[in-house]
Amino acid sequence: MSYRLNKTDGTLLTELIDGKIDNTSTELTFIGKNYQGFGEFINENFIKLLESFANVSAPSKPIKGQLWFDTTNNRLKVFDGVTFRSTDNSVISTTAPLEKIEGDIWIDSSKDQMYYWTGSEWILVGPVYTKSQGLSGFKVETVKDNFALDKTILKLFVAGVPILIIAKESFTPGAEITGFTNLRMGININSAYSTFVTEGIADKALAITDQFGTAFTINDFVSSTDSNGDTMAGKLHVNNDLGLIVGNDSDHTLKVSGDTVEQINNITSSNYKLSLRDSVGSYAAQYWDADNKRLGILNVTPSKTLDVNGDGRFSGDLRIEGNLTVGTVVNESVTSLRVADKNIQLAIPDDSSLLDSTSDFVDDAGLLIETQGGSIKWTYRVAKQAWTTEDNINIDDDNGELMIGGDTVLTKTALSSTVTSAPGLINIGSLASITVDNITIDGDRITNATNGIDINAAGAVNLITQQKITNVTTAVSARAVSENPLLTEDADSTVATKGYVDTELGSKTLVFGLDVTGLTITVSSSASDNNDVKAILTSLVNPVTIPNGTLAFIHASSTAVSGTDTADVNSQLNKSFLAVDSGGTQNVSVIQDVSVGAVPISTTFNITRYTMKFKVIAGVWSHEVTTTYTP
Repeated sequence: MSYRLNKTDGTLLTELIDGKIDNTSTELTFIGKNYQGFGEFINENFIKLLESFANVSAPSKPIKGQLWFDTTNNRLKVFDGVTFRSTDNSVISTTAPLEKIEGDIWIDSSKDQMYYWTGSEWILVGPVYTKSQGLSGFKVETVKDNFALDKTILKLFVAGVPILIIAKESFTPGAEITGFTNLRMGININSAYSTFVTEGIADKALAITDQFGTAFTINDFVSSTDSNGDTMAGKLHVNNDLGLIVGNDSDHTLKVSGDTVEQINNITSSNYKLSLRDSVGSYAAQYWDADNKRLGILNVTPSKTLDVNGDGRFSGDLRIEGNLTVGTVVNESVTSLRVADKNIQLAIPDDSSLLDSTSDFVDDAGLLIETQGGSIKWTYRVAKQAWTTEDNINIDDDNGELMIGGDTVLTKTALSSTVTSAPGLINIGSLASITVDNITIDGDRITNATNGIDINAAGAVNLITQQKITNVTTAVSARAVSENPLLTEDADSTVATKGYVDTELGSKTLVFGLDVTGLTITVSSSASDNNDVKAILTSLVNPVTIPNGTLAFIHASSTAVSGTDTADVNSQLNKSFLAVDSGGTQNVSVIQDVSVGAVPISTTFNITRYTMKFKVIAGVWSHEVTTTYTP
């Protein structure tokens, strides 16, 4: 009888046949009953187990839980069902291990640093510095003071050198600390690094505190030595009438003399300039010529007592005691008038009161040109409530426009689109084209670019001359919609064209399914083939009654039976054996039991499928093509 070898969890590993060995299921050799020469396999199994399958390569047929000693890396590994994993979770190497699980430890021997694996990345445990960098960072130490008392200090190292010591109290170390004699509470710098600088601003050094506890920052003082000057946010108050003196030689003084504020230029025959700055740069706004006693406004070379380079304006009255010079001519009357104000006001009485627009005083106010032939007028007429002229108006520019309400009404060549109505228009001459709403008439064509054209007539639409209507779109049928769901079937009121009727009737397609078992079927494209099916089709649909061109598609199937009706009993015969003792001979195998299983009889139905196409030609079904169809 065979052995059933089960694993620890109860699942079957292999079924070991009597007198046979199994060396394919695992790395061990399993020995069946009555197998001769089993001793070598048993001893080798013990050796493999003893050495944990020590080899440079992993066992090729491992089972979950099996050990393997990796002689390449000298590590003991266990098979987890997928791969061999190391039983030791710490690795010492110059590079990170490729095989790793969460919690593994790696000691980088090139840097003397330790990492642990989180499952997604290596995290540095310590130290924070590499072997080549040397001891760097803070180190907590306990030292003895000169009274042999323990003191806890914090040392900061850089590349193995202690740069500073932080102590919470002042004391003298009992044993000398190189670079540190006496330690004060706070930060102590190594004497070898006395130039050690702390960059940044200390909070307690930001202000100066007076005896009253008031803190003054650097912003509270004005520098007297800054060559670039200094600024202050507050006001400067000179609490005396002597004022301010500016210049190396006390050149300029600003002071108060009694009730008078004075600005004094203290340099003899020295001119005085007041400059301002615009977007371009500085310019002289006022210039005093000291020797000639002249003032220039926007003029650094004044030739008169007041010399203004620019326009002048007086909000009050202007009184000129002498003559008024305009340009270089002295005039008593004006021949050319220039008015800076953008408005010329007419019809204003002496009392500056505003008149009613219907006042006679307002009537005919405007512009007059007096000629020998009479007045040429552009005046406001009260009766018409409009500006009026009896003379022609000419826009002396081909690009000129007549505008109303800010919109162009008329140009030299066109009436603008703002004019939307002409109720009294009777005749407009010969037009090359015309557009009414969306309808355009151009030459012999009527066009609507956005929609169709509706003809709403009270009576019949009559063509004066009998003409054909051509280029009519073929209507969309229910058949076309079924073939393409994106289409929409035309309404019942749509006119059907001859092409529509011919297409609909002439392209009707008939579809059949037909069992052709026992009939003669030929896969071909000959019109004379497949007469059996042609006769059946004719009996179903008389081709005389339907349009020529009508198609018929037939899915035909033919069934053939194959198989065997004999029973193979021997293939289903089951025998079991029993080892007994017979006549002094031990373990003789005899038949214990015989059984016969179900004996199948195989029958196969083979179906051949065809796609057949017929067409009505001259009132007769004609064969087009037959092809074999494979599902």
